[in-house]
Amino acid sequence: MSLIESMTVVDIIDAMSNQFTNVDWKISQFIASHPDDFCSMTAAEIARQAGVSDASVIRFAQKIGFDGFQELRSKFKRELSATRQSNPSIEAATLQAPLVESIAKLFDGIESSSVDEFARLADACDSILITGIGRAANLASILTNKLMLLGMRAVAITDPDIMSVQAETSKSDTLFIFLDLTENTNRMERCATIACTHNSKLITLSHHHESSLRDLSNCYFFLPPSSGPNQSYSISSETMVLVIWDLLFGALLRSRHDDYYDLVKKTSGFVSSLGMSSSKNSSPSVLAF
Repeated sequence: MSLIESMTVVDIIDAMSNQFTNVDWKISQFIASHPDDFCSMTAAEIARQAGVSDASVIRFAQKIGFDGFQELRSKFKRELSATRQSNPSIEAATLQAPLVESIAKLFDGIESSSVDEFARLADACDSILITGIGRAANLASILTNKLMLLGMRAVAITDPDIMSVQAETSKSDTLFIFLDLTENTNRMERCATIACTHNSKLITLSHHHESSLRDLSNCYFFLPPSSGPNQSYSISSETMVLVIWDLLFGALLRSRHDDYYDLVKKTSGFVSSLGMSSSKNSSPSVLAF
C-alpha cells in the first residue's frame, strides 16, 4: 500500500501544509470549508471560488501526490462518504460546532484594551515585522499585505535566521508580531528576548496558553485550537489567526480613519482625472512618472 493510499486527504494536506504557497493554502482552505462543493465541482469551478487559476488546482493535486485533480476528488469523496456513514449523527451543524466553539473561546479571551493597544503600537512604530515560520509563513504574508495597503512599513519574516538578524538590529520603534503556531517557539522566545533589550514592541498570537512570550509581549492573544472530529489542526490554526486579525485590523482602521479616507479620496480623484483625460482625447494618453 502506497503512502497516499494509507493516509486520508486531510492527513496529507496537514502533513504538507508547511510546503504550501499562498495559492496552495487557498485551495486547502476551500477543501476544508466546502467539502461537499469540492466533491461536486469541476477544477474550473473550484478555481473560480477559491480565487486561483484552473492550472493551480491541478498542480495542487499533483503536489500532494495524486496523478491529477480527478484522483484527488474521488479519494476525498470516498473518505467523506465513509466518515458520514460511520458517524451517521455527524451533520453540518455538528461539524461546524468545534470551530464555532473555538471562535467563541477566542473572543471570550480577548480584552478590548489589548485590541486598542495593538492599534496604538502599530500606529506609533516605524516598522512592523510579522514573523511566521513553517506553516505560519503564508499567514505572515497575508497579514503584511493588509498593512501595506494602508501605506505602513510592514515586512513578512518567514526565515528563522532572518528573524534572528532582525531581532539583533531592532530599535525602539520596531514592532514584532509573532505568529506562534507551535513551530520554532523556542527560537521566537530567544529573538523576543533580544528584541526587548532594544526596547522593541512585541505582539504575539499563540497556541500556547502560557509561555515566556506572554511575559515578554505588550499584547498576547491566545488561539484556542479546534478539537472536533476530523478537523485539520493546521487549517484550524490559520482560521483562528485570520479571525483575530480581522478584529485587530478593524481597530487599526478606526484609529487611522482620517488618513485612510484621505487616501481613498486622493485615489478616487486620481482615477477620475484619468477618466476625464481619456474622454477628451481620442488617442491613448501617456503618463510620465
